[in-house]
Amino acid sequence: MIKNISALGRLTFIVAGFFIFSLANNTLFSGFRLDLTENKLYTLSDGSREIINSIESPIDLYFFFSENVSKNL
Repeated sequence: MIKNISALGRLTFIVAGFFIFSLANNTLFSGFRLDLTENKLYTLSDGSREIINSIESPIDLYFFFSENVSKNL
């Protein structure tokens, strides 16, 4: 019986530690991004950043979806 309580206590401690670590990670490093893809696939170039920073008005993006075209996907 003592071993079961000890194991349950350890499991509770591990789960609580995981949630505390996740909360701290999201709070402290929310603005930090790291692109580890090959050839920096998801990183914006300096020129793209300059273009984005120079846009003054909001941009509306529209997405059109067709079920007929995507049937075979």
